[in-house]
Amino acid sequence: MLAQAGIQFLFALDSRVRGNDNRFMADQPNAPRREFFRQTFTNLGGHAARVVDRALETTGIAKKLTQPVQSVEQEPKLYRPANLHDREHFRPPGATHEAEFLDMCSRCRRCVDVCPEHCLFVAGDANSLTRVKLDDVTRTRALGVAAGTPVMFPNARACTLCGDCVDACPSGALLPTPREFVRIGLAAIKARTCIAFGEEHCTRCHDACPVTPNAVTFPGGYYGSSPEVDTDACTGCGQCVPVCPTSPKSIEVFPRPLALDIER
Repeated sequence: MLAQAGIQFLFALDSRVRGNDNRFMADQPNAPRREFFRQTFTNLGGHAARVVDRALETTGIAKKLTQPVQSVEQEPKLYRPANLHDREHFRPPGATHEAEFLDMCSRCRRCVDVCPEHCLFVAGDANSLTRVKLDDVTRTRALGVAAGTPVMFPNARACTLCGDCVDACPSGALLPTPREFVRIGLAAIKARTCIAFGEEHCTRCHDACPVTPNAVTFPGGYYGSSPEVDTDACTGCGQCVPVCPTSPKSIEVFPRPLALDIER
């Protein structure tokens, strides 16, 4: 419809410029040539505006353009369980997106000092890192994280999700987070060494999981089936690691893949 109106306007414009429409001629036959062109283009502009107005009304576009834009008030979020894990190390519960976390963290170390389980450490501080047994790769990676910021090693020292670190944070880098929405990392079971994948019945990782619903499930039933980790429920706290009876451990916490936490 809009294209048809445009074509009709072009044909009308062509005929009127040629002098077939007296409405586009100057009122005075002896008017100066400048005045003639001024009035002609003024009339042309008015005609073009009327054509566009009619086209907009016909197609319904005018109604959409004149509708008021509704402002949406966003409620402040206390926690953001999604899109937080674009890093290869572990942050305390409630840590914001890494770039935002690094900007907001004051490096005050209060979260480290109040942790009752002593599972928080200061990145870049060799003395702090000696309190936990780490392999060379993990230690080197920890030393490379922004100095002074808190890091975790859930495979070496599990988090109880008590929330003391969040309460102690003065800058907002750690946000109050219900434990079921904490996303420190993601546990994974090694089927080759896990005894529950053999003839022995073992539920220790399941029994140690502190969240509801339990992050370690048995799809085939609690008895007689192998365990799986529910990626939507796992907090990555690491409480399942020390109770594993195998050596080396058959369950381990890894940095959480970003794709798992894209908001749906």
